[in-house]
Amino acid sequence: MQLLLKIISTLILTVTVLPHISLSWDLSVLKISPTYYASDVAVYKNRAFLALPRSSCFNNLTNPTLVEVPWFSEGKYGLFRKKMYPHYKEQKWGSCKDHQDVISVDLDARKAKLWVLDRGNQNCLPKIVIYNLHYNTIGQSCKLSDDLVVGEKLSALVVDPIEDKMGKKAYIGGLDNYILIFCLRGLKLWKIKVLSPLNFDLVISTSSLTISTKRSVLFLTGTTDINLHSFNLTNLKDYHEIYSNKKEVYLQMNVTTIGEKLGPSSGMIADSGSGLYYYLIRDYAIVKWNSSRPFIAENHDVLIQSYETLPYVSQIFYGPKDTIWALVNPSKPQTCQDIKRSAIFPDETSTKLKTRVIKLGQR
Repeated sequence: MQLLLKIISTLILTVTVLPHISLSWDLSVLKISPTYYASDVAVYKNRAFLALPRSSCFNNLTNPTLVEVPWFSEGKYGLFRKKMYPHYKEQKWGSCKDHQDVISVDLDARKAKLWVLDRGNQNCLPKIVIYNLHYNTIGQSCKLSDDLVVGEKLSALVVDPIEDKMGKKAYIGGLDNYILIFCLRGLKLWKIKVLSPLNFDLVISTSSLTISTKRSVLFLTGTTDINLHSFNLTNLKDYHEIYSNKKEVYLQMNVTTIGEKLGPSSGMIADSGSGLYYYLIRDYAIVKWNSSRPFIAENHDVLIQSYETLPYVSQIFYGPKDTIWALVNPSKPQTCQDIKRSAIFPDETSTKLKTRVIKLGQR
């Protein structure tokens, strides 16, 4: 409501009315409660992969933390495959060779590779697992060193669509003032401390990441960071020549603080043009910024604003055929109040309390 009042009073934002095409999954076949929380999703053809972090109070430790579900096309729902992959029996809690706490997934569509970030637990190191979806096999698996990361704080993984001298790589966020770069060639891990040259004491959150291929930058922000920052990816090429033979690298590099967002946010993605989408937590709204223009309210469009439609968006992601979707949850990952709410308001439709995805448009 606060955001809409701002729009009406200043006439500086554009509200775009979108048809709400949505999809939800019944995971009762896996004995998963309908109130499950999904932190991320990746879509490959007619298959989707949900990250169900066990560290969320909605999800049970005995349930799988990475689940394959059917995607839908042309308005038709797909069917659950008889042999879902990875199998839930290979995700035993406490077994460090299995998935423990999957928090983020991303897709290398050209090579049909699913990248998975697993935070681990007190006994198991965090790891990155890369699946070959053509053959349903594990291509690579790499544990992340205790000296480099605090697993429980990791929250985001994005795969760089451009492969250069460093090979295929992914960026990992979640640690304040740090991003990790995982290079598939040689299984190398770089830990980069990011600082603002204007204020070295500024806390820079990296819990939300997205890559703009048009600008060759990594956008970074977080739910507790009102600012949006960018990290120039072209600068990495110079360092690669120096550190190409090292397995682990520690660096310090600067970011550019673009400006203040319209409010605290979660979920973020850059499209192939100049658009940057993010979700405003307080206003239950998804907005789109034209990144070729200054980072001010006038250059934002409000795509959807509704508590009933967008109670909490954990991620904004790409679907098939250049579509953009939002992953919507009933609540934040650690506020398990919807069970109580459904007891107080039994007449509410259950669809309002289900995790689902909503189509936002084309990229």
